[in-house]
Amino acid sequence: DIAVYGNKLYAVINCSHKVEIMDLQARRLGQVDIPNCRYLAFHGDKAYVSAYVGSLADPDLLGSVFEIDTATLQITREVKVGHQPDELCVVDDKLYVVNSGGYLTNRYDSTVSVIDLATFTEIKKLPVGLNPTRVRVDEQKHLWICCQGNYKDIQPQVVVHDL
Repeated sequence: DIAVYGNKLYAVINCSHKVEIMDLQARRLGQVDIPNCRYLAFHGDKAYVSAYVGSLADPDLLGSVFEIDTATLQITREVKVGHQPDELCVVDDKLYVVNSGGYLTNRYDSTVSVIDLATFTEIKKLPVGLNPTRVRVDEQKHLWICCQGNYKDIQPQVVVHDL
């Protein structure tokens, strides 16, 4: 994943366990080490990074979301979520993270973790379709979740939640 926030460019380098931070001319400012990092979201002076944490060798390990201070480029907090979290988005003061379970090929996850940003705790899980990987929010605060299914007999679908 890659995004510009403020005057910095953030790049999640999948399988490298690193988030690279650059200026807007792509000159390196630093890096943050996060195990098996995946996607980025931002709110206030924080960056949020989803991370599988585990690998194919340990697929039952829960994933996490890491909070990074955008001024110091230091990890400030971590919260455990579901298996193999992917995209995430912020709505008001909550972070929504899709849990794909992508390494659990016969038992994919089917939830969205809801994280309260003030306490940085998971406050609930929303049930969605099988193997959710993408999430967006629209102007009416509908959460749109793309679910991949199981690539065999359960078809992909889009699930919409009213927030």
